[in-house]
Amino acid sequence: MQLKIIIVPTLIILSLVLGIGFIKPDYDTLLQKREILDQKKGEVAKIETVRSNIGKLSSELDNKSDLEQWSVRYYPETMDQERIIDSFNFMALQSGLVIKSMEMKEIILEKKEVLDIGGPLTSIPGEAGVTPDMATLVPLYQAPVPNSYVAQVKAKGSYENLKNFLDRLSRMDRMNSLQLMAIGVDKEAAVDTGEAVAATDQLVGTFEARFDYVKGAKDQSALGIPVFEESTLATTGLEEAKVWATSAVPVLNVDQSGRSNPFQ
Repeated sequence: MQLKIIIVPTLIILSLVLGIGFIKPDYDTLLQKREILDQKKGEVAKIETVRSNIGKLSSELDNKSDLEQWSVRYYPETMDQERIIDSFNFMALQSGLVIKSMEMKEIILEKKEVLDIGGPLTSIPGEAGVTPDMATLVPLYQAPVPNSYVAQVKAKGSYENLKNFLDRLSRMDRMNSLQLMAIGVDKEAAVDTGEAVAATDQLVGTFEARFDYVKGAKDQSALGIPVFEESTLATTGLEEAKVWATSAVPVLNVDQSGRSNPFQ
């Protein structure tokens, strides 16, 4: 009878020891594995959503190819300074102005180094030996930083001519930001009578505008780009800008000069 009293508690204690020492860790690992599996299922679902959105956005762009081409021209990936020079000449001619000078200068922006890695995707909570450096890392999305340059033009003409030029500049089919505008009397056109300088209706206007251009981001995961999180494109701003930009400058076509083969 005394032996039975001793055996029963001993078996209970052994069961607790086995449960705590062997079964509990395996159960915890199972819960962690389930959590990782749920996380991976969520990532797969997000990948499928992004892939589906990319297909829908591509189809939408095909239907709005004219707006796509206009936006690339409005906010290009290159400096296109030659186009700005041609645009200033064209707008000055249309406004009745005579250009005195032009100047271009690039704005150098100080770029800060940013760590381009995010958090771990495959780390197991509580598992020894797994650190973020050892885990698979996903790159964070970094919005492209635009480069800029300033174009300055000095032109002379009447007040109405200068006002017309300013209006054309504000409605130019190339995104810009007016930084400086100054208007004064054209002293070269004034007549010196010996006593005083006679008045003239010829004015000199100085206009300085900032032009941005941005290069598309490369080698970035589509999962981190906000536009791919939606299935439709938000083109309202582009359409409004297209309606506003009525001062379109035609493309300058340079005819080939000379013979195509100088040895013939």
